[in-house]
Amino acid sequence: MIALLKYNYKIYMKYNKFMIPVIFYLLFQLIYYSTGSEKFVPSIIVCASVVFCIMTWMGFSYCELQDWRTEQIVFLKTNNRNLYWISKIIFMSIIESIISLVGVLWPLIISCINNGVFSNDEININDIVLGFLILVLSALMGTLLGMIFQGKVLGNRNRAILVLFLSVIMSVVKIPMANEYPITKIITWLVPPINNLTNSCMNMANFSLSILVIPIIYSMLYIFVEVMVYVGLMKKILF
Repeated sequence: MIALLKYNYKIYMKYNKFMIPVIFYLLFQLIYYSTGSEKFVPSIIVCASVVFCIMTWMGFSYCELQDWRTEQIVFLKTNNRNLYWISKIIFMSIIESIISLVGVLWPLIISCINNGVFSNDEININDIVLGFLILVLSALMGTLLGMIFQGKVLGNRNRAILVLFLSVIMSVVKIPMANEYPITKIITWLVPPINNLTNSCMNMANFSLSILVIPIIYSMLYIFVEVMVYVGLMKKILF
């Protein structure tokens, strides 16, 4: 597994496609917290949607970096299909964990620099832990979505980008769209429940585990399904 993670790291660092979404994410952080009037919980909710979109982008672009000839050699050396594909998910999970950590630490650092973007008594350990968990779940749902709707799965890169774009939009506005147009529930239940996760704590002053437990479980189950779908598709397509 360590060797596979090193291989994924070398492939990822060989190209610079990851730089654009990372720069975009950092610029978002700089601009969003520049006013100094944001509350911690709403800012994490907004950041979760951004992280979801960014990691969908990175998951898709990561799959585009794979060279089928090199992939075949590594696959034969590994001689374990599931381990090979799971290593890709684990590698991207490390990336998204770093992105999520930045999303939690950035506002706290800015708060210290500016003598309190948020008042100290508003934030507790529970907020930090649950905020990080929300970002990690959002990032993982996005990453797997991008890895599932890759070009070789849909047979055409442009088609894959279109389907992915529509899926991301529906995921982010899932609940408002369903409330406005109930018939869309026929489709929206298929997309990642990022909106269910963020909408559940939109008006909170602090995160509450009792309120978040159902959306968190729902997100974890969805991620499990995404992993199964991704591995299943890769077994069928191979290279």
